[in-house]
Amino acid sequence: MRGLPDFLTSEAGLNSGYMIVQYAAAAAVSLNKQYCSPSSIDSIISSKGQEDHVSMAANAGIKCNKIAQQTEMVLAMEWLTATRAMHFRPNYKVGMQLHKLMNDFQALVPFKAEDHIPSLYYQKTIDFLKTINN
Repeated sequence: MRGLPDFLTSEAGLNSGYMIVQYAAAAAVSLNKQYCSPSSIDSIISSKGQEDHVSMAANAGIKCNKIAQQTEMVLAMEWLTATRAMHFRPNYKVGMQLHKLMNDFQALVPFKAEDHIPSLYYQKTIDFLKTINN
């Protein structure tokens, strides 16, 4: 796709590259869609039928927090994938600020050609992304 190797690996078939990262990101986004179901649709009558509405605000807050955490994870996956893709396009021109960010990140999480476990770098990536603009 767009001149990049399949699964962002030079040896697709032998190495899975970032195929699993794509699956994990899709699963996280799907989970977020499930969390977006309104909490108000799940109120339960209680107190011998005297209460016809029980606030689900706390549940909504918990779901909102989970969505924020999953979104951080998806952004980390996207950043890992984008920086890996740039490895396969060494002559692609980007702005100086983005170039510096990518170099700083690759000093923290260097490119690995062979198969590895990308999820080991998710938290490092989240922490890195939180430092941008601080």
